Amino acid sequence: MIGVIKSDFYRFFINKKFFFSLVAIFASFFLSLENEMINLLHSTDVDVVSYFDFVLETGAFRNLVFFFSGAVCSASFYDDMINKNINSILIRAGIRKYAISRFIISELACICSVICGVMIFTAVLSFFVPVYDQNCSDTAMDFSFGVLVNTTSPLVYLIVKSFNLALCCSFFTHLAITVSSIYMDKLFTLTSPFFGWYFLSEVTDVLPVNLRIRALAYSYNIMNQKFLITESYILVFWTVLSVLLLISFEKNINRRMEKSIDK
Repeated sequence: MIGVIKSDFYRFFINKKFFFSLVAIFASFFLSLENEMINLLHSTDVDVVSYFDFVLETGAFRNLVFFFSGAVCSASFYDDMINKNINSILIRAGIRKYAISRFIISELACICSVICGVMIFTAVLSFFVPVYDQNCSDTAMDFSFGVLVNTTSPLVYLIVKSFNLALCCSFFTHLAITVSSIYMDKLFTLTSPFFGWYFLSEVTDVLPVNLRIRALAYSYNIMNQKFLITESYILVFWTVLSVLLLISFEKNINRRMEKSIDK
């Protein structure tokens, strides 16, 4: 199992796509500032934390994060099928190990690309404004996540919220991988995280707040509970959904392999 994960790690992390995704995610956040860019050089009443929360709330390009974070791995199964590598990989690793490895690596790729992209965003903005200034931000008033700013560090707050966004991105990447095992179309697969987010975030907005995709991705105060309880809920929520997709992905590969044998 470790050998399969190691092989996938080198394949997807030592790769131009991964480094491109970091830059693209940073650009998505930075360009989402839009009119705020003009004020960036002259502002004295804003900080990086405020800008980050602003981007999550209203940024015009923020949803591109789902596309760029998924671009590294979302079409990986499709590529294995088209390049006819899938049989040799499955003979060597087995279907279950292949599926688990692909989901683990795609999740790690999403987490690393989103967090690194946000850290680049933070580093660039910190040349112009402070990372956090309690006089110009009401972030600390957030019962669940805002307390991290004062009790730990503004960077911890940014990393945790980036991590939660990355968990959501990884779910939609897993969705794209699973979809590609049913319907073989590369463009459809690559854009599945982006359009899947748009669709499910709108549909789930009518549900209770603790089941809303948007609220979970953007780390809203969904339960009015302390940080550890809310964060644990978010982790369990995305883990359960990804495990369900993993089971479906494995079954779909089995069906494809059985059909290919019958032919």
